[in-house]
Amino acid sequence: MRQNWAKLLHFIYTHDQKREYYKLTEPELQGDHPLVQNTDLSAEEARDAFRFLQRNDLIEDHGEEFFQLTKKGFEVARDHEQAASQAKINQSISTLTAVLAFVAIIDLALSLDGLSRFSSVLLAIVVIILIGLVVSSLADLNVDL
Repeated sequence: MRQNWAKLLHFIYTHDQKREYYKLTEPELQGDHPLVQNTDLSAEEARDAFRFLQRNDLIEDHGEEFFQLTKKGFEVARDHEQAASQAKINQSISTLTAVLAFVAIIDLALSLDGLSRFSSVLLAIVVIILIGLVVSSLADLNVDL
């Protein structure tokens, strides 16, 4: 699960042109603030995430209580976005590989000499189920960025 500071950082990164989201001081970060309403964070979680972003120099005061991403904050947000994109690409490649393996197994099972068509299909189904179990267990290891 994505950490709260990363959720808040991502929100600020993707709404960079909407300055109304940044006008705040930490005590003003209540339940009706856009940073709370437009994320799935509670006011307390948003305040903690906001403090974390400040402590780690990911956001800075731009004057008149407006905050913006620092260069470091922009780089961290961009890196998180690129990692999420790469994870989606990897998942797509894995799915395509599984489909190709499925087709190859069916083709192999149907082309085996000496086995009845029923035995070939049954063998293919068993192998496909095993591959499905392996793929699903690998998908469970996928970390949400």
